[in-house]
Amino acid sequence: MKGSFRKAKAMVITMEHILISPGKLKLMLTKSDLDRYELDCTTMDSEDTLTRRAFRTLLADVKRLSGFDAADDKVFIQLYPSRDGGAEVYITRLSQKNEAPSSDSTVNVTGVYRFDSISAMLTACARVSSADSLQSSSAWLSDSGCYLITEESFTYREFLQSSKRDHLGKQLRGYGRTLTSPAATAYVREHCECIVDRDAVSTLARLA
Repeated sequence: MKGSFRKAKAMVITMEHILISPGKLKLMLTKSDLDRYELDCTTMDSEDTLTRRAFRTLLADVKRLSGFDAADDKVFIQLYPSRDGGAEVYITRLSQKNEAPSSDSTVNVTGVYRFDSISAMLTACARVSSADSLQSSSAWLSDSGCYLITEESFTYREFLQSSKRDHLGKQLRGYGRTLTSPAATAYVREHCECIVDRDAVSTLARLA
């Protein structure tokens, strides 16, 4: 059991997340995520030592991924199994301590975009290649189209400004469309072939 938790900490964490409010975060976990943390929706017990340890590991990874820190607060965790074998998890901080993050704290946002052709994706990448908020990106290909997964980083002040938060997405939607399903990232990674695994926007922009 201890070995599996060490492995979970060492892996690259890519779970989808949405910051609902300063004190509440939503996670979309795939079946492989649940397996990695050894969480079973049908048998988990909040009083069980292994379950509590699993959630401590999950919360530590959540902090590294999103900046959402619940380590020093009492938390209320709601977990709802999904049809694909994964789960939606809502984490709510119950303590009022540090309820409002500082204006310079970091919020990370994942975006998934679909394009009908490679040429459309190349043109879109050229359009947004200088975006300051863009931290990483990957490009994917399947019979159904081309996909771009982006990771953006904002200060909390910027995140509250819709014009800044949606600037990159608005430009990309001029050439494709946003996939809003919570399972979009997991779907693309499972069913599509990765053609550029890092810095896809800058790499593809040079080919436009």
